[in-house]
Amino acid sequence: MRGAWLTRVSIALLLVALVAAPAAAKEREVFTIQDERVTQSSGLADLGGLMVTMNDTGKRGVIYALDESGNVVGTTDFGTPRDLEAVSPGKKGHVWVGDIGDNTGKRESVVVYDVPIDESDQKVSAPAYTLSYPDGGHSAETLLVDPATQRLYIVTKEDKTGIVYAAPPTLSTSSDNPLEKIATLPFSPTDGAIFPGGKYLLLRDYSMAQVFSFPDFASGGKFLLPGQAQGEGLSVGAKDRVRLSSQGVQQPVLEISVPKSALTITGPPAASSPTATPSAGTSAGEPSGRVSDQPIWVLVAAASAGVAVAAALLWIAASLRRPRRRPPPRRRREPRDPTQRDSPHTSPPMAAPIPAPEQLRPAHPKPRTHRAAAATSQRPVAGKRRAQ
Repeated sequence: MRGAWLTRVSIALLLVALVAAPAAAKEREVFTIQDERVTQSSGLADLGGLMVTMNDTGKRGVIYALDESGNVVGTTDFGTPRDLEAVSPGKKGHVWVGDIGDNTGKRESVVVYDVPIDESDQKVSAPAYTLSYPDGGHSAETLLVDPATQRLYIVTKEDKTGIVYAAPPTLSTSSDNPLEKIATLPFSPTDGAIFPGGKYLLLRDYSMAQVFSFPDFASGGKFLLPGQAQGEGLSVGAKDRVRLSSQGVQQPVLEISVPKSALTITGPPAASSPTATPSAGTSAGEPSGRVSDQPIWVLVAAASAGVAVAAALLWIAASLRRPRRRPPPRRRREPRDPTQRDSPHTSPPMAAPIPAPEQLRPAHPKPRTHRAAAATSQRPVAGKRRAQ
């Protein structure tokens, strides 16, 4: 009985776990970075015909342009940063490079660079912009760029959370640019990017990714990423193609598809005072993120998942409240006679009932026949025979 109850509970919990498990992204390998100079790809930017990455290092500020085969076709040396962590698309022919890392979390100001990139090797003096946190030091690895306004956002890497800071709409190279704290997210990212349509952003860590709305940073769905050596980089390019990079020598760049269910925004806006301006319009066929705009199969799947979870919980509750079956009552044994002694191997025999006196004589004796009477009269009497 107890084993059957445990089996029911185990099956119900397994059903809940399967329903609640996040979706997984489908993947394909685009190319492998063959150049041995790229050993710590911490950031990734998609410029269409070129992919741009850089090493997580503080030695030299060098970015690498990759073609569709993974070959390095151009480099730009732009200075000596402290801790490069991110790269994002900028204006045409440029990228924003984020010198924003700090493993100690004590860095109160960071630097971003506006760096040109093409299919050539060049050394430039890139404009540098200092951004200051309003509340002390942080470590960050994610630099977001609004594709419509080119406004910058930094997402810090905290313990299980990320804080979003917005840079001023116009940056200055001659003075500090104060950052504005606008949201706290339930995700600690290693990289991220805003979709070209400007309504979604995607953040990743080493194994998971999550969608958020933009610019209010409401939470969408999570999904599993494919396994990588130390996956950190993420880019979103034209037609919402999403690519991933990893630290390590000769690591592949993967392209994934975001599950449709992850685009359903379920959480409230996280931005306390959104200062960003939503980009105008969305790309053709791009879902808006509202529940009413989702495909019908998404709504049906969500409803089915809710029903399955509710049924599993009811099953568990019913199993807990089900009464135990009582065993059948035992037959009461008759009291034994203490004067009787039993054989050690056999049960004592039962005494036969003593018949009543009236049962020994027939109630109606048979009448004697003539022959029987004559025979009786002819028998000698025992007493007379002795006397003779």
